[in-house]
Amino acid sequence: MQRRATGQHAGFGLVALLLAACGGGGIEGSYEMDENAVRAAAMEWLSKNPLPPGTSREVFDKQLEEAIEAQMAERTMALELKPDGTYVLAVRMGAESTEVKGTWKREGPKLTMVTTHENGEERKDPDSVEAEYADGRITLREKMEYPLVFKKKE
Repeated sequence: MQRRATGQHAGFGLVALLLAACGGGGIEGSYEMDENAVRAAAMEWLSKNPLPPGTSREVFDKQLEEAIEAQMAERTMALELKPDGTYVLAVRMGAESTEVKGTWKREGPKLTMVTTHENGEERKDPDSVEAEYADGRITLREKMEYPLVFKKKE
């Protein structure tokens, strides 16, 4: 009888591990902008723009890098997905800040976020956006010029 109970406990542990590995849980928590991923995506997107007349690719890319670095230095984003299905996104860009709140729902790798409040005011028309969740990262592509990536804080 002792063997069977131990085997059952091991079975429950294995199921929990498989659920976690398959994304069955663990999405709740605090996230920060993945600056390296966002920087790379911004560079890729911007480099597809036509070169200004009389500018070499090398000079243009250098200017893009400097502009992106300046923007990244002034921007912070923090996302918290709460266990009750609500979220808070805090964005700071220079001296300005915005706080967005809403609800979230996950179905496999798909994360749907609905914005219901902005800077403490209820939105008349809630805005919905879909994102992808994988390996502790949330990637927003919808309504974006380039992907915005958040990584889970450790």
